[in-house]
Amino acid sequence: DTLLIPVTIDFNLLSNISGPDTVCQNDTVVLSAEFIAGSNTENIDYLWNNQETNDSIIFIAEETIEYNLNISENESCRGKASKKVIVNPSYYDTIYASICDNQIYNDGLFNVDSAGVYTWHGTSSCNCDSIITLVVEEYPTYDTLIFDTICFGQVYTQYNFEVDSAGFYVQ
Repeated sequence: DTLLIPVTIDFNLLSNISGPDTVCQNDTVVLSAEFIAGSNTENIDYLWNNQETNDSIIFIAEETIEYNLNISENESCRGKASKKVIVNPSYYDTIYASICDNQIYNDGLFNVDSAGVYTWHGTSSCNCDSIITLVVEEYPTYDTLIFDTICFGQVYTQYNFEVDSAGFYVQ
């Protein structure tokens, strides 16, 4: 006599999460469920740790985070996978500066002598885009002659001067 006992083998259908391991800040990223070849995926339910329920997710990379995916079929766990996506910084900065009409603004990145908006495009040490914008306002210089008198022994202290004798002074 032969006794036949039906045995159901629940096996993992999910092999991996496909997508980039490292991205730049503000990149658009797509992660997708990657199944074992030949798997039937018709009745699969997906649940990502961000509560998405599709076989793939699309997001804007803001910070390094680990993404987890659980798949099930008829409430039976059929696989789990996780993927850490490392987000490298991109630099976007704006510098506001002012100069007099006879000055040069120089910070090692920019060297300008007039008002305007200047942009520097580069890459960070992680090969991520970096954009620095410089906004320069230019102000005129003024020459003002001040004629004043003091008595012998007095000190003239107006307009940030401190002089005690007659003469021509420049500040």
